[in-house]
This record gives sequence, structure tokens and C-alpha cells, in this order.
Amino acid sequence: MEIKQQLDDIMKQMHELFRNRMLRIGIIAFIILALIIDMAFLYTTANSLSIEDKDIESITPTGNVGEYRVKFVLEIDNPTSRSILVDDLDYEAYLETEYLGYGEKSDLKITPGLHKYSFVFDFKVNELPEAVATLFIQESATIYVTGDVTVPVRLFGLARWTTITLPYTLVQEVSASDSTDKPTDGQPPDEVSLGQPIPQSLTSVQLSWSVSQDLDFLRYEVHMSKKSQFHPSNTTLQKEINDAGQHSYTITGLDRGEHYYFKIKVVDAEGLSSVSNEEHYYLP
Repeated sequence: MEIKQQLDDIMKQMHELFRNRMLRIGIIAFIILALIIDMAFLYTTANSLSIEDKDIESITPTGNVGEYRVKFVLEIDNPTSRSILVDDLDYEAYLETEYLGYGEKSDLKITPGLHKYSFVFDFKVNELPEAVATLFIQESATIYVTGDVTVPVRLFGLARWTTITLPYTLVQEVSASDSTDKPTDGQPPDEVSLGQPIPQSLTSVQLSWSVSQDLDFLRYEVHMSKKSQFHPSNTTLQKEINDAGQHSYTITGLDRGEHYYFKIKVVDAEGLSSVSNEEHYYLP
């Protein structure tokens, strides 16, 4: 009887161990299944995001000389019933082939449904090459905004196991004439005051003038002629300067024994201009 009781106890222990083992296996299987379901749901949710529309919404002067602010909009559709947290939305902007800048927005929550998300960046016209600046001011130029929306997929909302990248590209023709809230009233810029030329060598002189305070300053033009009371033109143009803060320039290669006359023309973003006083210099 004692041996039978011992055998019964052993069998009970074995059954208990088997039940515990099966319970552990069941728990593990349930966790794995829940993990797989959560991964699939998160992946499907993140992968369901789509960019439905892209648009340059506005171009406005910032109030700084020659600086404009571009606002662009991405219309993002989240067809699911839960918000999606975007790790990063970045963008690079170009006007024609000229790099304007880079920006990003982190931890962006994309709520369910179709919503617009706006982004802004600034650029200075007077830092662009003349050809591109002229296109933007007087005609139209192509702006390119390209970037990625990076969506993380995290297990149970904690550990990242993969990411989904949604690229986009916005291409649109823009112009300064598209700008709203222009800081000018159609009036030409104020004239700058040109000082007396200062000799730098036997064949060169330095010109200096007052700084333009025009809000939509585009460029200075340095003009020179051997005739007094001349009118600035392409034939008298010596140099174009796109930086309002650069208000001096040295002219070289002058001939001795000649009379020279100088003027500074200021051109604004509307294509209006003004001409400074005339200064004379004689190289003995």
C-alpha cells in the first residue's frame, strides 16, 4: 500500500508539472500571437498613411531686407481610427537649382482622417545668383521641396522594430508677384548717397555710398562713364551687388589722364529703381 501511495503521489506530481508546463506554453503562445497581431496591426496602420496633396500656400516678405517666407502644406490621410506618431518629417528646398535650406518637424501626431499640416522656411533673394533672383522677382521660378515622412513601428508602443518611410516631392512655379502683404506701395527705393571716390592705386578708385533701407531691396548697380550727366545703362554697368550691407566697391583698370563719372542705382523687388548723385574723379 505504501508503494502504491508513493506511485500515486509521483503521478500527481507529474500531472501537475505537465499542467504547469502546458500553461506556460499556452501563455508564451498567447504572448507570441498577441505580439504578431500587434506587429501586423501597427505595420498596417503606419503603412496606411498617404500624402494626398502638396501645395505652396503663400509667399510673404518677412520684413527683413530681401527675405521671403514660404509656407507649404502637406495634406496627409490617416484612414485608421488611431493617431499615428511620426518620428520625423524633413524637407529640403531649392529654387531652380539653388539650395534654400533644410527643415524638420519631430514627434508630429497624425490624427485620424484627412488633415493639412503646414511648414515654413525663409530665404533671401539677395543671396541667390542674379539669374535666379531675376526669375523669381520679374517672372517665375520653380521651387522644389523634397523630403520624407518617417513613421516608427514600435512593439506595444515601446521598442522600435522597423520604420516606414514615406517620400514626397513638391514642384511648383512661384514668383514674388505671388506674395501677399507686400511691404512696398509701388514707390521706388530711396536714393543712396555716393561719396567722393577715393584713389586706391594709380589706376583704381574705391566708391562708397549710404546703405539702402528699402524693405524689398534687390541689388545695387555700380555705373561708370567718361561723360557727365550720363544715364545708367547696360553699357555703363560695372558691377551688381545683391547684399544691401555691401556698400562699397573698388573699380580697377582705369586709364590715367581720363575723367570718370560714377553713379549707384538701387533696384527693388518690384523692379523699381532710383539713381544716386553723380561723382567725378580725374586720374592725373
